[in-house]
Formats: sequence, structure tokens, C-alpha cells
Amino acid sequence: MKRVSGFTLLEIIVTLAILGTALSATSLIVSRGARDFDYLEARTFAHWIAQNTFNEIYLKSVLPEDDAEPVVVEMYGRQFTVYSRAVALEAPEPPEPPDVPDDDEAENALTGQSEAEESPQYEIAIDVVGDLDATPLATLVSRIALREEVR
Repeated sequence: MKRVSGFTLLEIIVTLAILGTALSATSLIVSRGARDFDYLEARTFAHWIAQNTFNEIYLKSVLPEDDAEPVVVEMYGRQFTVYSRAVALEAPEPPEPPDVPDDDEAENALTGQSEAEESPQYEIAIDVVGDLDATPLATLVSRIALREEVR
């Protein structure tokens, strides 16, 4: 009688079950990684849009209106909704002058400060919402002092 070498049916079934479980776990890890990458990409774009919106407000010296409609921005095939608002802040009290006598005009000329010009300060808040979710992907809150007259 000849002895036939090879695998039994039970060994093949066990091997296929192990291989199927391993491939399923690998597929799950890859899909989660792709989803996380997609989310991080959307957050990166949202942060860029928030920074761009803030820079536009600062450079143009035009504050967003209280009842302004949200702006829809498209970047790399994605749509984002930008909500921006500005709140005027009260001017802080000036610090106490030092007891040491000195020439205030010369010091202000060196530092670029002037007691006469007081720039209004605002707190700018920008929220960027993605196209798939209603929660903000990026929020930027910053204080600025506009040098020109605000329009």
C-alpha cells in the first residue's frame, strides 16, 4: 500500500479559518486607518480655512457682522461652512507709571507706543464645520487690535 503525503481536509479547514480571521482583522485595521486619515485631512483643511479667514479679517480690517450668513468654502473637493463673529473688548486700564523719572516721549518714540492712539480690541471667533458633521472641525479664537478705522 502506498502512503500518500499531503494535508488532511481538517488541516485545510483550520488553516483557511485562521487565514480568514487574519485577513478580516487586517481589513478592519486598514479601513480604520483610512477613516482616521480622512478625518485628520478634513481637520487640517478646516484649520487652514480658519487661519485664512482670520488673516483676511485682520488684513482687511473688516469685522464680521453680527447677523452675517455663514460662508461656504470649497477646498480639494470638500465643502466647509465658516461661521465668524467679533466681540468688542473693553480697553484695559493702563499700567501704573514707574516711580523713576524719565522722558516719556523718548521712550514712546523708541517703543512705538503713543498714549493718544488707542486701538480698539476685538475677540474674533471662527468655527469651521465640515460637510458631513455639524460639529466644528476647527475653532480659532484670537484677540486683535485693528489700527485702521473699522468699516
